[in-house]
Amino acid sequence: MTGCRPVTGVRPMRGTHETRRDVVGAIGVGFLFILVAGMLVVVPDLLARAGEFLRDLEVQQLAPGFYFPAPRSPHPILYNAMMYLCLGMAGFELFALLTRLVLGDPIQGKAGTFSSMIFWAGASWTLGLLADSSISWLVFLGSLLTLIGVRIVLEALIMIAFSAMRKRQ
Repeated sequence: MTGCRPVTGVRPMRGTHETRRDVVGAIGVGFLFILVAGMLVVVPDLLARAGEFLRDLEVQQLAPGFYFPAPRSPHPILYNAMMYLCLGMAGFELFALLTRLVLGDPIQGKAGTFSSMIFWAGASWTLGLLADSSISWLVFLGSLLTLIGVRIVLEALIMIAFSAMRKRQ
């Protein structure tokens, strides 16, 4: 080295991107692990049922030249378990949103949390429909894709709206 030493004692300003940690997001990851563990306790054969689901998949033609895997038969116990997991995540996202509001988190965190809450609630609802055989597997997948799109658009719209409000002030 040619005499270069690292600069010590210099820290980014408090609240900048480098020092800010998403504690609420980290708690969410932990909560997801707790929910999965709870599902495994409440439905002891959940992993076996997931294996049955995977073995039940067959490739179906959706359109000429376009194929996609779908289960041959319904798996309501697995779908219900996933419905409750998604419902639990939606509930956590509501808690996280309230926490972000109290902590005064930036709008990016609030918008992402709100749109995630909508996604998880929608996923729970569509899984309930799938468990009741009210919709088919492929309609469920289409609904999930729609929910992903809604989540992305909703978060962007919230960000645009708050940005426009800030400019007016």
